[in-house]
Amino acid sequence: MKEEIDAISSRITALSEDINRSLQELDETRKNADEFHEQFVKFSQESTKEHEAFIQAKTELRDLEKVTSSLRTKTRAIKKKEKEGELQKKATTLFDKFKNGEQLTTEDLLTLQKAGFL
Repeated sequence: MKEEIDAISSRITALSEDINRSLQELDETRKNADEFHEQFVKFSQESTKEHEAFIQAKTELRDLEKVTSSLRTKTRAIKKKEKEGELQKKATTLFDKFKNGEQLTTEDLLTLQKAGFL
């Protein structure tokens, strides 16, 4: 009977050691999982910040493109008005020549026509 008690006691000790070893492994695994989860949360927050910065930059880029487009349109309109103004000046000069009886070239007549004098 003492042998049986010693065998059972020895088995209980071995099982207890196995349980303790498994608990230690479980604690290490839980610790690793906590560290990985902490890194995941950190990277997730950084990713969110970067995404928000990207969205902001994209919005600013669209705004700049709108401003650039508007400036181009205004520049074209100004150049067109300047060109029309120059054409009107030249046509007025040519029309005065015409009224004074001077000879005009075909090109001069086309200029007068473009300006609406003919």
